[in-house]
Amino acid sequence: MAGDRSGIEIARKVVDQLEEMGHEVLTRHLVSDNAWEADRLISPQEVYRRDMTWLEQCELFIAEVSGSPGFAGLYQVNIQVPAGVSPSDTVSLVIKAADAQTGAVAQSSPVTIIVQ
Repeated sequence: MAGDRSGIEIARKVVDQLEEMGHEVLTRHLVSDNAWEADRLISPQEVYRRDMTWLEQCELFIAEVSGSPGFAGLYQVNIQVPAGVSPSDTVSLVIKAADAQTGAVAQSSPVTIIVQ
């Protein structure tokens, strides 16, 4: 959320929900009001090293969850396939989402994907 911050309130709710579900959000600072200024206190090289370390540490990487232009009610979710998964392996995927207003959690049906 370093660029367009028009969706910051939704991003904060996503972070809060993930933490309530017991997940550690390594980039929590990005939803704070001074995120842009705080990241400018360290060099671009330090930001890169920090971010790459986080990628190595995480079990799941949520890159983006956003609406899909032209497809009403459809959301695109980008994830990082866990380390150690080889091409042609199958991975079971379930997406859980919480309603930002009520906190109600919905879960998708399991989907099996083949890694290419």
